[in-house]
Amino acid sequence: MEKKLHPLPGKDAHIRLAPVQRLADMFSDPTPPEGARESAVLVLLIPDNGSCTPEEILEWRVLLIKRNSYAGVHSAQVAFPGGKKEPEDKSFRDTAYREAFEEMGIEREKTVAISALSGLYVPPSNFYICPVLAIAREELRFTVDPREVTGYREIPVKNFNPEYAEIRRFQSPTGEWLDAPGYSDGDYFIWGATAMILSELYQVVADATLSKSLSSTYNSSSNPSM
Repeated sequence: MEKKLHPLPGKDAHIRLAPVQRLADMFSDPTPPEGARESAVLVLLIPDNGSCTPEEILEWRVLLIKRNSYAGVHSAQVAFPGGKKEPEDKSFRDTAYREAFEEMGIEREKTVAISALSGLYVPPSNFYICPVLAIAREELRFTVDPREVTGYREIPVKNFNPEYAEIRRFQSPTGEWLDAPGYSDGDYFIWGATAMILSELYQVVADATLSKSLSSTYNSSSNPSM
């Protein structure tokens, strides 16, 4: 498991953006069931400058992708780059970076991996997700794999204040009707596990947990182009 920021709000942040019909399944037992599939996502922050106060980090952007349509429960959803952990991956961090490179051409050495956020089990897909938080060192040029990704956006962290969430009722790819809180950005509606992770990200920024934990190795001199 990756090193984590402390303290992490975890369940308290996740539950604010959880679909109503998922509350009992997702939070009655925090331990993933035996046989859950392991996965990781890259929560990539893109600074506008090298400053790291909570107010400035709220202006930083987070990368989100729009998944292609496929026969699965997460078809066409807005998500973080990421996917299933493979046998060759030595850690969740390896998984997150491998998938981010395959989907978006993100090169590991052009970022700084900071921590893992709270893990999250998603019953419909039987995936345990480890979110790996990282910060871009320099301006990134993305190379999109059109087989997996139909688009992407960089959205300011401040937009993911849970107070801005709205609830929508819609039919999931499995046919189930859900009442799900989420974030709107134009034609993107960000819900489910992605919204839950973003809720925690917003809180660790707003509470100054992230700014206090950033090491002295991450500063404006390591990020000269921003």
